[in-house]
Amino acid sequence: MKADSSLLVDEYRTWHTPVIGAYLLYLFTQAYKGSHPEGRDPIVILHFIAAAILTDDALADKLKRKTSLVQYVRHARNGDTSLHFMKLHERTRSRFSYTARAIDIAVAGGYLKWDVDSASLTACKLSSRPGSGDFRTGRIKELGERAKLLGRIMARTTLPKAAELLGVSL
Repeated sequence: MKADSSLLVDEYRTWHTPVIGAYLLYLFTQAYKGSHPEGRDPIVILHFIAAAILTDDALADKLKRKTSLVQYVRHARNGDTSLHFMKLHERTRSRFSYTARAIDIAVAGGYLKWDVDSASLTACKLSSRPGSGDFRTGRIKELGERAKLLGRIMARTTLPKAAELLGVSL
């Protein structure tokens, strides 16, 4: 029973703690900017889509070894994740409050800053490494790697094309 209990606690901490979401959005933003052909920051809408993908284990697992959004979508639409993928638009809406809290925490914590003119979030240069302990080990580290990969993948696609591929209406 204890093993089941600890799994439940771990899942709750991972998906219901906007602090973890703030860290993941910070990593997503860094990777996006680093991979964007023009070095642009991601607009805020992309953070909401990213959070919906990253907080769904089935969809996040499909990110492994993908190099483009087209390749990710093709892989996610097949097999056991097709139902998860079809509900991505709905999941983006249902995770809105979580993502908004995560963005607020990231901005308040100095990880991200708003660029009001471009409606984007910029990753701040940090004087020290973010987080401690669990943020750089185990499950959170794995999610961080997925957030970076998703940032790199989404940076290579325009927002309208990404929305069309992912089936998310803006």
